[in-house]
Amino acid sequence: MCVFTDALVLLLCGENLIGSTMTNGIGAFNITLRGSPLLVTTLLSSCKVVLATPPSACNATLPAKPLQASLRYVGSNIVGLSKVTTLTPKEPFTCLTFIRIRLG
Repeated sequence: MCVFTDALVLLLCGENLIGSTMTNGIGAFNITLRGSPLLVTTLLSSCKVVLATPPSACNATLPAKPLQASLRYVGSNIVGLSKVTTLTPKEPFTCLTFIRIRLG
């Protein structure tokens, strides 16, 4: 499997872009939403992660259309004075090694 670097990753809630980032040199990404008014339940029920860069850019045998996945709750913890909640896509994205969305 190739490492999918510099791929555009979007966090969409309905048609609204909530966050975006690029994958790093090992194909991983983080999207951090600080002070977001969105509740975790809203993110889980109404939002999705979209790998906007087609996987075929990483490997020609992979799909040429963007991948998308709903979100899964991983857990919450306290960091300093903030509660940090971690979410990941329910379905794994081929070519990405680690993906995480943090609220807090």
